[in-house]
Amino acid sequence: MNCKKGYLKKRDILYIFYNLNYINRLYEDNNEIVKEINTFNLNDVEQKIENNNYIGTAEFEGMDTIWNYEATEDTEIELKYILNVISGKCKIVLIFPDNTVNTIFENANNSQSNDYSTTTLQLKQGLNRIKLVADKDTKVQFDLSIENGTFNELGF
Repeated sequence: MNCKKGYLKKRDILYIFYNLNYINRLYEDNNEIVKEINTFNLNDVEQKIENNNYIGTAEFEGMDTIWNYEATEDTEIELKYILNVISGKCKIVLIFPDNTVNTIFENANNSQSNDYSTTTLQLKQGLNRIKLVADKDTKVQFDLSIENGTFNELGF
């Protein structure tokens, strides 16, 4: 930024505004979601990965890759999950090797369940990824189980 005597240039103000709103725009932007880089703000996170199960609670906005699997051929696997959204909105997306995005599940304010849902994921040969994508000021609780692949903690 170029500041002279404490003043910001118009382009510097626009740059700051753009960066402040970047996280807010991610939720609906598949072109950003497919990127390998993760962008997020993460607060008050508690999480545990054990065997093929990932459990956590987080105040979160942005996107982070929480699972990946290198499939040697097209295959099917089952995802068992609970996604409770206390505030904001959140979705779980599957990103195929060709960067196609498939929303597995999406939830908004005060949607809670104690029952697991199960879905069959149709994976393609190559690197398949799951991202947790959250809108501004989202608080979530999640419990995910998948037989294959590797879970990654939020923020790591």
